[in-house]
Formats: sequence, C-alpha cells, structure tokens
Amino acid sequence: MTASLERAVERGRPLHWDVIAVTSKYEPDPASIPLFLREHVGVDPNDAAVVLDLAAIGITNGTWRNSPLEDWHGEGRIHDGGMLRANVATTKLVRSILDDHLDNAFAYAGEELVATEDLAELDSDFTDELFADVFQRLSDPDRVLPDGRTLGQLAGKQLDELADHMDQALGGVAASAERRGLDFAAQRAALHGGLACDHWWGTPWWPDVVAGFLARLEDPHHRHWGEAGERYARLPAQPVEVADRRRLGALLLNTPEALSEDAAEFCVTAGIRFVTEPVRAWKAAHGASTAS
Repeated sequence: MTASLERAVERGRPLHWDVIAVTSKYEPDPASIPLFLREHVGVDPNDAAVVLDLAAIGITNGTWRNSPLEDWHGEGRIHDGGMLRANVATTKLVRSILDDHLDNAFAYAGEELVATEDLAELDSDFTDELFADVFQRLSDPDRVLPDGRTLGQLAGKQLDELADHMDQALGGVAASAERRGLDFAAQRAALHGGLACDHWWGTPWWPDVVAGFLARLEDPHHRHWGEAGERYARLPAQPVEVADRRRLGALLLNTPEALSEDAAEFCVTAGIRFVTEPVRAWKAAHGASTAS
C-alpha cells in the first residue's frame, strides 16, 4: 500500500478522494487499485464484466453527475427523482458504448473479453476513439433524458460549460489509459464507482438494496424510519407504481429510468440511498473490509 493510501485509511476513509476520482490528476500506484477493489469493494479486479459495470458508474459520476449538473439540480431545473432517472440512463449509455467498442475490438480478433487484464492489449488509438465517442454521445444536445427533455433543453445556454467539464473529465480517463493501459483506467473508474456511488443502480449488490428497500416500505417500525417511525409518517402518498410492490421491484431492478417522476421522487424521499446494510453485507460476504 502506498503512503498516501495508508494516510487515507488512518483518516477513517478507505481511499482519499484524489485516489479514486476519475477526474483527478493524481495517479496512484497501479498495484494499489486491484488491491483496493478486492479489499474495499469486494470484487475480483480481473472480472471484466463487473469491473466495466462499476467503471460505467464511476465515469458517469465523474463526467455527468459531479458537473455543472449539480448547480442545475440546486436551482431546481432537475429534481431528485429526475436526477435518479437521468443517472441510470446515463450509466446505461456509457456501459453500452463500452460494450459496442470492446465487443467489436475483441470480435475482430476472434476473441471474447473475459479478463480485465485483456484490456491492456488495446492501443491508445482505440482508447482515444472510445472516449471521444463517450464524449460525443453524453454531450449531444439532442440526447433525450428520461423526463422527455433533451440535454440541450435542460442545459440551455450552459451546455458548453457542461461539455467542457465532460471533455476534461474524459480526457483525464483517456490519458490515464494511455499511460497505464485501459485495464488500469477501467479498474480505477470501477473503484470510484464502487466506493463513491455504492448506492447506484448497476452495482453488483443493487438487487440486495432493492430487496432491503422494499422490506422497509412494508415495515413502518424499521429503524430506517427513525426510533418512532417519524420519517415513515412524513412520507407523501405512495404513487401507484410504489403501491404495486411487484412492479416497483421490477422497475428498480432493471429500469429505474422508466419510473414515473412521482415514483422516482418518492423513492428518493423514502431514502433508498440510505439502505446501506445490504451493501455492507454483500461486500463482507465477498471479502471486503467494512470497517470504514
């Protein structure tokens, strides 16, 4: 473990933000990233499917969520439910772009991507093209968000500001891949996703989070709602999609972006992101430390 990582652990955090943030200029020791994926996320760093799922989350968080979008959120241009849906839709878009490029690259060679280490074989031209495509698709003003608006309509005159942020963020990921290989860049983005966004759709423990959330909705006395259930009592009326638990579960598991605005807003208000016990339990069952 590097000295900076040791200091981060001593401060009570598994990793300092600069170590995991895909937009950071700081670049950790390459050997530390697989180690921390195992020790703090509980995933096999050489499992390409899981790493790419988490990498898509990390890239989405760094380029889309932690961007001028946060200011627009604060201004009320996009509400909590809309943010939840847009985050999922954007994560799926990033993952589909990764799939398209990687499937084509490995199919051309007559191979199938299974191990993350195989990404090291891809050259910088491939990486540049990959992240240029991610940038173009994410910053497209005609990209339709789950609420029906285009990105251009949401951003208005500040679209260039968002595009500049995306360009810098994705340029940093591409530069990291060029220096260390796409395997390293994907693992680092996965570490970001697995630690900073462990409440997001697309994580391997998300089904457990959904199950835990549904169980809490059925139990007004669960500690999730406070000692006297006061938070449950303050909940708004349950939208039809929420009252139908089977439908809610199916939507949350597979297509949260298809939730109605009211249902998505209810889930955020009801604290789905604070259903953390299943996350810790999953990680512990897969060999990760849960001390932090």
